[in-house]
Amino acid sequence: MRHLAVAMRGLVIATALAALAAPAVLAGGWATFVPDAASLEGFEPGVPHDVTLTLLQHGKTPLDSGSVTLAFAAPGQPTVDATARSLGGGRWVASVTLPAAGAWALTARHSDLTIDDASIYDVTVSAGSATTAGPGLGVAPIAALVTVLLLAVLLGALGITRLARSPSGTTA
Repeated sequence: MRHLAVAMRGLVIATALAALAAPAVLAGGWATFVPDAASLEGFEPGVPHDVTLTLLQHGKTPLDSGSVTLAFAAPGQPTVDATARSLGGGRWVASVTLPAAGAWALTARHSDLTIDDASIYDVTVSAGSATTAGPGLGVAPIAALVTVLLLAVLLGALGITRLARSPSGTTA
């Protein structure tokens, strides 16, 4: 019974450490981008289209520095990149020509910061117009959280293994 109590205490401590570490994992140099909904409408295949967006460092502070590239990806199509230019106040614009109708995922890259993968926007391009599905589900914050939780489980498992190997079931 004592072995279980010690193992549980180790698991609780590891989980607490993981919870404390999660914000630090996510607090690095990152940004989000929010395209203007209206600029995601009206795409036609083969026709240049301007996409405007707001870039926010840490999801709050408008960002004008660095370089921004928008990337449009669709199944069976090559990724289409468009370089954005700053308009000031965290606002950016890029002109892009999508070659085919279909569902496209819009993401962004920044020269100095990681763009939060939760910032994925779906655009459906039809022969006459586009509709947007809004923000997609990104994986970077989820992956970071899963990594931290797996670390907590592994630390707990190490504690249990250490207890199981000790001759008297106590730690030295």
